[in-house]
Amino acid sequence: MKKVILLFLLLWTNTLFAQTLKLPQVIGSNMVLQQNDTVKIWGWATPQKKVRIKTSWNKKHYSTHSNSDGKWVIDIITTKAGGPYQLEVKSGSSKKTFKNILLGEVWLFSGQSNMNFKLKGSYRSYPLERDRILLRANQPNIRIFDVDRKVSLTPSDTLLSKENWKVSTTENAANTSAIAYMFALELQQVLDVPIGIIHTSYGGSMICAWLSKETLKKYPHYNLENLKHTKWNSDVPTAIHNAMLKPLAPYGIRGVLWYQGESDRDTPELYINQFQDLAKDWRNLFQQDFPIYMAQIAPYRYNAPSQSQYIREAQIKAASKITKGGIVITSDLGEEKDIHPHSKKPIADRFVRMALKRIYGMSSLDDISPYYDKLDNKEGKLILHFKEANERLHCKDKKLKYFEIAGKDKIFYPAQARIIGRDKIEVHSDKVPKPVAVRYGWRNFFVGNIFDAHNLPLSSFRTDNWE
Repeated sequence: MKKVILLFLLLWTNTLFAQTLKLPQVIGSNMVLQQNDTVKIWGWATPQKKVRIKTSWNKKHYSTHSNSDGKWVIDIITTKAGGPYQLEVKSGSSKKTFKNILLGEVWLFSGQSNMNFKLKGSYRSYPLERDRILLRANQPNIRIFDVDRKVSLTPSDTLLSKENWKVSTTENAANTSAIAYMFALELQQVLDVPIGIIHTSYGGSMICAWLSKETLKKYPHYNLENLKHTKWNSDVPTAIHNAMLKPLAPYGIRGVLWYQGESDRDTPELYINQFQDLAKDWRNLFQQDFPIYMAQIAPYRYNAPSQSQYIREAQIKAASKITKGGIVITSDLGEEKDIHPHSKKPIADRFVRMALKRIYGMSSLDDISPYYDKLDNKEGKLILHFKEANERLHCKDKKLKYFEIAGKDKIFYPAQARIIGRDKIEVHSDKVPKPVAVRYGWRNFFVGNIFDAHNLPLSSFRTDNWE
């Protein structure tokens, strides 16, 4: 009798495994796959079983075998943008069919609350451009995949809640990232191809929460062997990476847009190193050498002792230290009493300009804000030289503001400034007869009013490196 029961259990188990086929949530109906590329489809099946994939856009068949743990990965070839298409996955007697698939451009959006800020807004505020964008949100060629806010102290292969791809409607657009959606809408209209949004961000998160445990081992001050949940969980090293990033890889993407840094404002030097680590970490995880473009945090009246000008400076340095990196400047968009700028469209548009120029071949576009290059000392006045002025610098107010000047005593005084020529600014103060250094917007909050010819703003900056 025991032998009969054992045989029955074995047969039942084999039947169960034969019907087992699982794919990650990010692979599903309504998704956008990166066009003209080789992308990975992966999942789990009965160990050592054959897995087959059929794609309708090129009538191709692909196959592999799951490994001893049941994991499998298949590289499939995508063609030029189009759709809708169908993808079929089989293993044994189990089959999954995904429908209404588009081929197009896929972008991943991540960061903290300014990236997470929804298009519909909140009870306190909403994006200035919300209503106009929502009127145009029924866009069948834009697809949205939002990752729910979760954390895990250990790496997870699957998302910890039920997510799926959604076709863009007014309701679906309202509930995703404002910047992500504005970027996708503009890019879709310029390129005339489907756009996929993968949005995974966590309000208040520190950059260490987005890094893998292996990457963070180089920083001895993290206690990685005794991780614990905290009140907000946004500062737990690796916890967001484990739950909200790892389960998405290695989905094929064109690039990453990153808007984060407010929570790391008091450790600027550490941030420079960790952003470089993030770029390497994520590219290794996704097995792709994609570009990563960052939004500089906007000016805001932080309480003392925070000095957020240092993190704004660190972000510029960090973006310059990675290959295929870039940064959009937001010095003109800050709000003194709200850490979330209400005007999101300019940030999205600056991201679009960067992508169009650097990836999609529109080389005539200006995508870099003017930045300080060098200075000359001329009879008690400092002449600042700028690069990327793009024809000319100009001020949107009656006069230039937020300039300070100092001598060797390192004491800064308010200064008078004026634009000379196309790409120079002259700065002086009667209180500093022998100046050696200039700072612009070197405070938590200011409203940048200096732009290049294409209305890209000048960031806060300093000519010194004093502590």
